[in-house]
Amino acid sequence: MKKEELFDLLNDIDDGYIAEAEEYRKAKRAKIDTRIIRYIGIAASVILVAGILGILLMNMGGRSTSPQSTSAATTADRYAEATEDYEQPTDASEAYETTEYEPTTTLPTEDSGDRIEQPVVMYNGVLYKMSDDNIEYELPEGFEQVGEIIGYDADTVPSEDFYAAGPDLTEGQKIYGNPEDTNVIYVAYDLGEDRIGYRVFKADGI
Repeated sequence: MKKEELFDLLNDIDDGYIAEAEEYRKAKRAKIDTRIIRYIGIAASVILVAGILGILLMNMGGRSTSPQSTSAATTADRYAEATEDYEQPTDASEAYETTEYEPTTTLPTEDSGDRIEQPVVMYNGVLYKMSDDNIEYELPEGFEQVGEIIGYDADTVPSEDFYAAGPDLTEGQKIYGNPEDTNVIYVAYDLGEDRIGYRVFKADGI
């Protein structure tokens, strides 16, 4: 088709059709613009709501965890400090300490009056005083029974053989001696449950 023919065809188009086409083009553009504006508004609303929800969640999380976590940390620290130096005993026997009986070691003095605070026994004319040695469960070799306590006075130093004074002594307790070692004697003690122990008594002045 020649240019002249195309130009003639365009001139023959009714003005009404041209006007109608122009209106259709404007209406379509306006419709597209409205859709774009609506989509932009929806996207902005979504972003705004998401931001508000994020801020609320952060605030709620901070309030719910901060005091509790601080309290939990404080409690844990206190427990750690309280138990840091504690050592659990590996054996039940380590949890308790046993102490041997330790007798007093003084005869009557001016301050104590007539009270005798140290167990004493008279044997062979010698006054024997209980030593601080631990109790023994077997007699040393050479020691045999030489008698027993036949008299006891809590407040009077004995002056006769086999008499005793001071605490923790009673009549009937057996006395053991050794002719080759006159510096010490042993006195038997009933420990209960059919057990016998022996205390060392040393000659006065040793």
